[in-house]
Amino acid sequence: MKTDAKYVNTSYIADRLDANYYSDKYLVIEQQIKNSGYKVVKYHDICDVIKCGPFGSSVLAENYNDTGIIMIRPLNLKEVLLSEDELVRFPEESLGTDFPVFEAGDILFARVGTPSCSIIPNSIEKVTISPNIIASKLKKTINKYYVALFLNTDYGLNQLERRFKAVSQPTISTDEIKTIDIVLPNVHIQNYIGNKIRKAEELREEAKRLKDEAESLLSLVLKLDEFKYESTKSWVVNAEFLEPYLNVQFYNKEWLFTTSCT
Repeated sequence: MKTDAKYVNTSYIADRLDANYYSDKYLVIEQQIKNSGYKVVKYHDICDVIKCGPFGSSVLAENYNDTGIIMIRPLNLKEVLLSEDELVRFPEESLGTDFPVFEAGDILFARVGTPSCSIIPNSIEKVTISPNIIASKLKKTINKYYVALFLNTDYGLNQLERRFKAVSQPTISTDEIKTIDIVLPNVHIQNYIGNKIRKAEELREEAKRLKDEAESLLSLVLKLDEFKYESTKSWVVNAEFLEPYLNVQFYNKEWLFTTSCT
């Protein structure tokens, strides 16, 4: 008779009773890590700080500004390097002492939603974190880029996924983050792998610089900076620009100016 029940070796039993925690894919990953032949440590063993954003805080979107401290949210954690898209800032004087500050090289985890983590790049001086982020500072003897990459491999992400609790919104706790197994080879291997991510970070910054340069050149060629208009509720559109669209946004003055330059 077919059954969904299975036996789990007592060496894999943890302080969890949910069946999903003992899914085959998670047990295989755990076994592969144990048999890697390298030193394996718990995440808290290589950290000086592991801290969650403050609960019950009054962070409102209407208080975001252009000059405050960057506040990291789960949507910024998309890959190994922290995504700088959709960053928001919050008045630093309004945060109080409950909001911790982290800096380049620190590793952040999404506390809710999709399992993810990222390292803060050198292009960002300091950040604070929303209540839905768990942040960590690694010991100076550990290559931070190596650890960030490991956490974004199947060996790391599957451990994160395994520790999420399936409630109305998937959630992971600081204590669960602390128990993640990290395969820790010697410092030469850590540095060799970590330097690949450092190089990727440098190339990303160069790509951003070239993109900004290309956009400036394009604006110069098309003379977009010369475009000036007064805000009005109506305007006349030359017949040559008419298309089979009746929505007013299609005939936005700035777009019409761009079209006339081509």
